[in-house]
Amino acid sequence: MARSIITDSDARILAEALHKLRELTTLDLGNNEIGDTGIIAIAAALPHLTQLTTLNLSFNNIGAAGTRDLAAALPALTQLTTLNLSWNKIGEAGARALAEVLPHLTALTKLDLENNKIGAAGARDLAVALPHLTALTTLDLTFNNIGAAGARDVAAALPALTQLTTLDLAANKIGDAGARDLAAALPRLTALTTLVLTFNNIGAAGARDVAAALPALTQLTTLDLGENNIGADAEAAVRAAAASNPILVLVI
Repeated sequence: MARSIITDSDARILAEALHKLRELTTLDLGNNEIGDTGIIAIAAALPHLTQLTTLNLSFNNIGAAGTRDLAAALPALTQLTTLNLSWNKIGEAGARALAEVLPHLTALTKLDLENNKIGAAGARDLAVALPHLTALTTLDLTFNNIGAAGARDVAAALPALTQLTTLDLAANKIGDAGARDLAAALPRLTALTTLVLTFNNIGAAGARDVAAALPALTQLTTLDLGENNIGADAEAAVRAAAASNPILVLVI
């Protein structure tokens, strides 16, 4: 049987019903075609769902306008632990709107913004909000083109996230400079188990900086540095640093 797709018009109908579902804890609307118009309607219903812990709106073509309305509704969701907005089009403006309200979501443990074109400016705004999310265990900013500047800002926020176990910054063009700033923050993330830095234009210098941080990451089980340009000598340095951690799986 073919799967039904929720469109903007369907979302408006659904939003009317959501007002009555005050005990709802999970709302999964991923992989639909809701768009900005639909999410504006859904956002109007969200403040009634005060028991919500999981909100998945991934793969919905939501832009900055829809994100602004969604952001305005989020402070009411004080029990929210998972927010997934991956594979939308929130952009820099959407990231800014989201960043303004994230400090209210102190129960949040997972934030997924993969592939949203937030850029360096969006990363900078989010970085201001991140230190408030002290319960965060998973942060996914994959494929957002945040660059070295965005990586620097995110890195500055990381020491506050002492519960973080998964950090995914793949495909962001952070380069050696971004890797250096990130590596400086890593020793504070002693709970980290997964670090993904694939497709980031990281060279030998950046890889060596990451290697220098590895001894502090005793809980790390996965380090993915694949599809970079680190070279044989730096690869050897990373492998040598990783060798002291028997539970670490290294992809390089």
